[in-house]
Amino acid sequence: MPRAAILGLLLVMNPPPAVGAGPVVSAKASAQAVDYFEAKVRPVLAEHCYGCHGPKKQNAGLRLDTATGMRQGTDEGPILSPDDPAGSLLLKSVRREGDSPMPP
Repeated sequence: MPRAAILGLLLVMNPPPAVGAGPVVSAKASAQAVDYFEAKVRPVLAEHCYGCHGPKKQNAGLRLDTATGMRQGTDEGPILSPDDPAGSLLLKSVRREGDSPMPP
């Protein structure tokens, strides 16, 4: 999964907190992030990940077909790092770095 897709996923799953009276990200930017996720990220997850981490099966306790599942992460902990996307377990796994290269 390309880095831009993971960054889009992180933005959709963990939007920045509001600052003052208005959000950090405009409604248009949020809509664009959702559109990007639906067009570029979800199809990749569906094709390569849902078989092991979807509604019927959740290897390592990870479910990637729901926002809640992505936020919860695995039995071992979170897979998304909103403050450090490059350090997220999800990005490292799809880059085939570390102990859990994905997809297998």
